Amino acid sequence: MPKTPSRKSNGSAKGTPYGVSAPKSKAAHSIFKMNTDIGQHILKNPGVAQAIVDKADLKQSDVRPNLP
Repeated sequence: MPKTPSRKSNGSAKGTPYGVSAPKSKAAHSIFKMNTDIGQHILKNPGVAQAIVDKADLKQSDVRPNLP
């Protein structure tokens, strides 16, 4: 019986999350493109964003510095 031809892999396993890129949100990318390589991203979970604001403990008297 002849041997079945084996498939060659490109190095990434299809069963892992790294094998296929995740679908990108069209709403965010239709307006502008975020450069995630340098850390630009949009927090998708509003609970995480709210937790960051809560932990910052901002007061109404706080001022932000003018940065160039």
